[in-house]
Amino acid sequence: MGSCKAGLAADGMHTVPSRVFFGMGVYTLCKVFFMAGIPIHISIQDFCQSPSRVARLCLALWEYTRKSHDNLWLDILKPALVDNILAPTRRQREQYGHWLMVYGKTRTLVPRRMAKLIVKHEANDVNGKGDIFEPGYLNIALQEHPYLGYLVFGESAWTHLGGSVGGGDPLSSLFNKHNMLDAKSHINPEYYDSIVPYNVMDKTRPQKQTYLYYQAYKTGRKQLWMIAKIPSSHVESFNLNTGVERKTHLFSKIVKKSASVAIGPLEYCGNGHIIMTTHQKKRVFVVQGDPSLLNTNFKRYIQGIYRCHRPVLTPP
Repeated sequence: MGSCKAGLAADGMHTVPSRVFFGMGVYTLCKVFFMAGIPIHISIQDFCQSPSRVARLCLALWEYTRKSHDNLWLDILKPALVDNILAPTRRQREQYGHWLMVYGKTRTLVPRRMAKLIVKHEANDVNGKGDIFEPGYLNIALQEHPYLGYLVFGESAWTHLGGSVGGGDPLSSLFNKHNMLDAKSHINPEYYDSIVPYNVMDKTRPQKQTYLYYQAYKTGRKQLWMIAKIPSSHVESFNLNTGVERKTHLFSKIVKKSASVAIGPLEYCGNGHIIMTTHQKKRVFVVQGDPSLLNTNFKRYIQGIYRCHRPVLTPP
């Protein structure tokens, strides 16, 4: 644990000298930290010194990878293939927004007990030490890796929730070696009477505002989206993004109101484009000037773009 140095834990995921977090971009990181209930503003030292936080990150990363493997292809990518070419429609691009949890969203739905945690967190702004953690997001991961549950909640609370005590896994062995198994978890185990709240998918569950921050005094301006405001004890290191500038970074705004590329697997400048011919047949082309495309069909495509992005583009 002596390798934990100063700096944000979130930055550490990008700079760690291994392939453990390979492919975890900024928007993926925001989602994984949200699922794990880890404040994105904490230092790597505060992260490493909490077995609960480390275990939660491992579980959240596993869960995110599982969902990507099981659902991303069937739900997002496959429907956007036309003649084996990735050619998403605007509606399909918009639907990817449902895959996001906090990044690029104005508000997000959360279970009721998580909404209460958010309110409690913001009311205790001076401390800001309680993590906003909803274990329902990690339910399957906890079922597959129950030995990490006692690191997350503590032995007594995990047993109360019906879990079995582990201890032989590498993560537990590491913290045991450094006499850190009883280190602060930053969650209140008594708050959870079950892993999954009964109303986790309730359509009337609360919507909570998201917040966009940048690290102050740092170039690159990586967007850090979170579900609660950064407490006053840490806010000096961050700049809150609001108003018009914030709106320009919203996923739905980019897809619906601009000709720019947003985030996600459907967002490539080299995507194919679908047009409907005069005979109402689908055609897909990947570059302007495709010799197989009739001028009349290309004109229909340009007119379609103008209708969708009238405030951005001028008519042909």
